[in-house]
Amino acid sequence: MTPDKPCSKAIAKAKLESLLIEQPVDIILQIADNLGNASVLCLALTCKPLFVLLYSKARARLEPPEKETLLCCLEKDIPGVFYCHFCKKLMQFDQNGRPAASSPGLVLTRPSFSEWKKCVYPHTVSFARTTLALPYHHARLITNYGLFGSGHGFPPSYLSTESLELKRGHGYSGEVWRAKLIGDELFLSCIHTRFDQNADADGLQKFIKEEPFFICQHVSVGAPSWNRWLDLNLPPVNAKEVGDPDYHKFGSCGHCLTDWDASIEWSGAKYGWMVKITTYHNLGGCRSPFDQKWQAMAEPHYLRFQRDLVRGAVKGSWVSEQRFLPDRRRSEWLNYTGLSVSMQSSRPFFVFSPYR
Repeated sequence: MTPDKPCSKAIAKAKLESLLIEQPVDIILQIADNLGNASVLCLALTCKPLFVLLYSKARARLEPPEKETLLCCLEKDIPGVFYCHFCKKLMQFDQNGRPAASSPGLVLTRPSFSEWKKCVYPHTVSFARTTLALPYHHARLITNYGLFGSGHGFPPSYLSTESLELKRGHGYSGEVWRAKLIGDELFLSCIHTRFDQNADADGLQKFIKEEPFFICQHVSVGAPSWNRWLDLNLPPVNAKEVGDPDYHKFGSCGHCLTDWDASIEWSGAKYGWMVKITTYHNLGGCRSPFDQKWQAMAEPHYLRFQRDLVRGAVKGSWVSEQRFLPDRRRSEWLNYTGLSVSMQSSRPFFVFSPYR
């Protein structure tokens, strides 16, 4: 009986892989001498003969950076685990993205609460007075899903949330968060809405002032500018300019990859005036918590990151689902197919920064 095609491919692959084992030991050792220790260990883990020949020597010479390279390679090949940059270990994760107890087939360590606290809390993207709280390892699991497959993490929809909260008895605060993987980078977008059920313009203005929030680590809405480096100044809701149905303004942060659109709209007699701010955030590839894109998004006082994308490029990537390359013309606003006419003709919000 002639074997079917898949079986024939498997046999051919097995024969090809066995060619290395059939080589003289000196040839195998010479090949190993031209590889890094992490690569030698990966090779040693492919079969028992190579393990006996190569593992002990390469393991003894393994340096900390090479250990990280090795564990990242294993993370790619072993479903259900992720690499922790702080514990320097592979950890299993449960359905909520938390470290799980080790399975019989894997010798993995579950961190104590104090260890886990060190790993999570200082490395979380969380904007003040919003519902966003994204630990680094969750972001890594989502990018792992895109890079390595479904068994290695969670789809971007894992981060989708919606909330509507009544504050101070009359004002409503709403948030709708969504996430996308574009190329190998993680993007977030949120629609922030604020409205007053009394349909009163002055009441809404007071509500925004009493309930400020932040659209990134550096830009506040309704808060004094000294609380953060930038301040998105909304005009008075009852200003004459707001009566224009095309009222729409945009801006971007110079300290992280965040763009935003802002509008003030009349939503009918039931809800009155509504402030709507849509934000777009590029968190980078999430391959390291020490990557500048991640640190700029997670740490309010991290100012070493210099934005290298044209203003509007983060929104452009979100809408078109295509990444925009770095551009030195940072002072220009990106015009591309997909921007509404009112968006292109609007004036940008002016922001205050003591570091300009």
